[in-house]
Amino acid sequence: MNAVILTRVSTVFQTSDNSHSLDQQARVCSEFCERHNLNVIETLVEVGSGAAMQRPVLEKAMALCKQHNATLVVKSLSRLSRRVAFIAAVLEDGMRFHIVELGFRELSNFELHLYASFSQMEREATSRRVKAGLDQARRNGKTLGNPRLGEVRHLAHKANHEASVRYIHHIVKIIDDIKSTGIRNQSDIAHCLNLRGIKTSRGNAFSQGTISYILKKHRQHNSEGQNNAKS
Repeated sequence: MNAVILTRVSTVFQTSDNSHSLDQQARVCSEFCERHNLNVIETLVEVGSGAAMQRPVLEKAMALCKQHNATLVVKSLSRLSRRVAFIAAVLEDGMRFHIVELGFRELSNFELHLYASFSQMEREATSRRVKAGLDQARRNGKTLGNPRLGEVRHLAHKANHEASVRYIHHIVKIIDDIKSTGIRNQSDIAHCLNLRGIKTSRGNAFSQGTISYILKKHRQHNSEGQNNAKS
């Protein structure tokens, strides 16, 4: 049986120290699939609230499952969603999924609805506790918010820029390898990348426009590096 693994965290600031970290979820799900002879065709990463109405990564995972007759594998039901209505809609659509924490056995709709109800109740209770804590802090005269917000934003921007530079450098090395075979046309290069199963930073297929953008950004990064070296 084929499988698609979905991992999710709520914010970009969740790290490997968190019990729901992306790396930890991926490892647990991969081990689960290996144990039960599930052929993983793709592992998708989602960053965002499980209560959100628009979830394009999850929609892509579900589309892949339908296309390849696969089951969706998540570490816990909360990684799929904390909304009972959403779980009910998935079940009604005939979607198959395995929840690692609940074992390999096939769960009844009643059990899944029950687990989903507990998950939603936990989310609502957490929300109430956070709001109550913030209200109490305000009454105590505390100033809410991060006093070092500007610094945090600067560090986040720097980290994103460095990750972008590394990714573009990696793709350009592959593009150079493709060019060494005599292929120069950007549309043909995009086609070669797609045949190799390589995805863009957003998990999409490459196009001529993507290749043009990556090469342009690579030239800009090189120029920035040279200027920094001179200064």
